[in-house]
Amino acid sequence: MAKLEKANDEIIEFITEIIQEHDLDAFAQFRFFELPKQKELIKVSKASATTEYFAKTSDMVTVFINPRIWEMMDEKQRRLLTENALNGVYFDEKDDGTGKLVVEQPNLAISAECYAKYGKDLVDAAEIAVHALRQIKEKEKQEKEAKKAAKDKKFNPNGD
Repeated sequence: MAKLEKANDEIIEFITEIIQEHDLDAFAQFRFFELPKQKELIKVSKASATTEYFAKTSDMVTVFINPRIWEMMDEKQRRLLTENALNGVYFDEKDDGTGKLVVEQPNLAISAECYAKYGKDLVDAAEIAVHALRQIKEKEKQEKEAKKAAKDKKFNPNGD
């Protein structure tokens, strides 16, 4: 078996339905591949510029599926894990209407062993850490925007 193959039609249809439900196809092109040695069911990433060049497209997202894990999951499990993986795909639009495709990996990482030991307490702690990180990023973004506004005002005090 090849290391990387085009995903089968059943998998593509299943994931495409979820993509369309969330309108992700409005701003991104998706390509689906089977990667049997991957350690998770599904992984989503932004395609490199080289890949986009050869595919003759832009704003391309690659979806890698481990078909051996896929076959072991029921439909509900597939849907939950697929939605989780696709949750980080969005279009970051600027005020001027421009923007860029963003593909973030799921931000809640816990080990199965620790989950077995600590259960919901571990998930709660991880969620608090994720929330704290979001607050830090938002504060840094606001500070950066304030600096830029102050700098712009300094160079153009009359607003002309």
